[in-house]
Amino acid sequence: MSLHKTIIRNTLICMAILTEVGCASSEMVTAEEGHISFRMIGASIPVIRITVNDKHGWFIIDTGASATIINAGQAKHFGISSSDSQYRELDGLGGRTSFESLTCRIRIGGLVIDHAALKSEDLNGLFNRISYKEKIQISGILGSDILSRYRFSINYSKRTLSYKVGAIVGG
Repeated sequence: MSLHKTIIRNTLICMAILTEVGCASSEMVTAEEGHISFRMIGASIPVIRITVNDKHGWFIIDTGASATIINAGQAKHFGISSSDSQYRELDGLGGRTSFESLTCRIRIGGLVIDHAALKSEDLNGLFNRISYKEKIQISGILGSDILSRYRFSINYSKRTLSYKVGAIVGG
């Protein structure tokens, strides 16, 4: 199976597992309207470099994923420990699964928010194939919980992610 098909299949599995995730309360700390450049891996997978708890990481932009996910294999890099988390049970493929839900400080361009993210199982096996070919380490998935809340839009031709925060009010 090609790398592209494997990524799509695994992303679809993650999306199915996370379809029942409720967006945790978010509080906007500072924000502005802006545009952030992203890059493409393969022919059609957008990735963006963001900051989580003051550490940089590459995240797949996935409008179909209902939650933002941090790879457990990268948790230590972002200063995330189990003592900071709560568990959230979700229905998905294979039955009910428990995920750690953690509030992180996330910076995307000029937008800085405190937002809950889910810590997945260790996805290094999947992401290592991307790392080898693209020379970047994927740390997680930026999901629609953040993308829709902050009205992000994707312009593939310009390879920019734009956001508007004018009408957003607390959690």
